[in-house]
Amino acid sequence: RRPPVSMAGLMSARPPARFGAGLELVGQWMEATVRPGDVFHVVLAWRAVLPLAADDKVFVHVVGADGQIAFQRDKQPLSALQPMTRWSPGRTVHDPYTLLAPPTLAPGEYRVVVGVYDPQTGQRRALAGGGDSLVVGVVLVR
Repeated sequence: RRPPVSMAGLMSARPPARFGAGLELVGQWMEATVRPGDVFHVVLAWRAVLPLAADDKVFVHVVGADGQIAFQRDKQPLSALQPMTRWSPGRTVHDPYTLLAPPTLAPGEYRVVVGVYDPQTGQRRALAGGGDSLVVGVVLVR
């Protein structure tokens, strides 16, 4: 069993990445390593730039060198306890994700990819500058 993880001072700031018209990813934190069968933790820092018109979902994909998703988590930020349409512009929200690495996961480096989508249609929100997902880091599977 691993010791609890403290978030104090660990959040990495990043240049804002804007999804759609008014949602920015402004930081993230994730574990550097994970073992097959263990839990992998990611925290995303979001900021509404404008009032948000929809309660979108966020995906966190852990992708292998072959481009295939090895494991993932999709959910509404804050597990829908505070819907995005209620977020005040300018406020930063820290949104935790817990993913289970499959017990058969091969060792190696995996990219951690984030995106936002409309849960009604599955339509991904475009990133300013192109694309619809963003690599936010790498995790080493040991």
